[in-house]
Order: sequence, then C-alpha cells, then structure tokens
Amino acid sequence: ATFTEVAYILAVNNRLNESLIKTNQELDNFVYIVSHDLRSPLMLTKGLLDLSKRKIDDKNEVLKYMDLAGKSINNLDDIIKEILTYSRNARTGLQQERFDLKTIVQEIKEGLDLKECPSFTLLEEYKNPTTINADKGRLHTILRNLITNSFKYRKKEISNPSVKIIFSRSDKQFTITIEDNGQGIAEESLGKVYDMFYRGTSSTSGTGLGLYICKEMLLKMGASFRLESTLGTGTRFSFTLREPG
Repeated sequence: ATFTEVAYILAVNNRLNESLIKTNQELDNFVYIVSHDLRSPLMLTKGLLDLSKRKIDDKNEVLKYMDLAGKSINNLDDIIKEILTYSRNARTGLQQERFDLKTIVQEIKEGLDLKECPSFTLLEEYKNPTTINADKGRLHTILRNLITNSFKYRKKEISNPSVKIIFSRSDKQFTITIEDNGQGIAEESLGKVYDMFYRGTSSTSGTGLGLYICKEMLLKMGASFRLESTLGTGTRFSFTLREPG
C-alpha cells in the first residue's frame, strides 16, 4: 500500500473508533436513563399511589398525593420526549426550508406558561429581514429549549425577569442570540452544561437534556455557538448558521 492509502485507512479507522466510543458512551447514558431518570419517577408515582390508598378516607390528602403523582408523570413524559428528540436528530438528515423566524418565536412565546410569572417578558430585536433558509424543526427545538431555560431559571426576586432574542445577518449567514437577566451559571459549571443529564441547579425541575440536545443539533447543522454566563447576572447564548446555496 502507498503512503496515501495507509494514511486514508488510518483516518477512516480513527473516525470509526471515535464513532464507536461515542456509541458506547450513549449506550452507557441510556442505561443510566432507564435505571435512574425513568425508574425514579415511576417508583415515586407508585409510592404516592400507595399512600393515596392508605388515606382513602381523607379527600384532601388523596388529592395532594394525586397532584404530586401527576407532576412525577409529567416529568417522566418530558424525559421521554427529550430522548425521542435526540434520537430523531441522530437518525434524520437536515430538512432545509424557507420560513420567517418570527413565526417560530411567536409559537414559543404562546407556549410559555406565563400564569406562573405574568411579569416575565420575551423581547425581540431584529436587525435584518427575518426570512431564512434552515432546518425549521431543529431550529424550533433549539430556540424553545433556550427560551424555556431562561423562563425556568429566572430570578424570582426581581420585578422584570426577561429574555431577549436578537437576530442579525450578513451575506449567507445569520446569528441568533438569546440573553436573559436570570440566575446565571456558576463558572465551575460552564464546562459541564452540555453534558447529558447535567443539572446545574436543584432549584427547579428539568431533564438535564436540553442543552445537550441543542449542542448535538447545532453540530449537525454546522453551526458555531458560544455560551457566556455570570452567576446572579444572567446568560447569553449565541449561534451562527450559514444558509445553503
């Protein structure tokens, strides 16, 4: 074999090894999901139902346990949805289409449970026309995760919690920035936020999959991205995508 052929074979072998390592890591993660993240809500729900049976004559106690069981089931449902989202991203190719970014933002805005915090606002700043060519489904998932995170991890003690989406473009690429005035992320956690199932805080519920899925989707879309955050001040996440053609 020539030197070029050997180099090619080694390069292919390295890629296969990297792919195998990632597959094994994902398998380990899936085992963790089944043993912990899926089983825990199930066992919690079972325990709450058992308690309800013992308190069958106390309507208020039964309703309390039923409410907690419902929240546990919703958490389980969120985990399953995130797993399916990740699986679809790994198995399907990009679906490019032209659409108006504002339609996605409006859908996400309508999906926020603002009854929980009526003072929370979603601000929008568009520096250029917002018709873009990209994978609409993946972009919707990325923005929904980022905006929902800002809502979940808002600062409870301020009167004006908010998240702002900023859009700009140049030539064949566009940049989207999501910035908030929320809790922020501790410096020692910044290197871990993209890890599967990493939760930086216990102050609110979450699957620990959101930013991991965002990272995987952005990589698949060929985007560059950057996260900046200061604990107690807020978080800023920006990514740049090049449009096809």
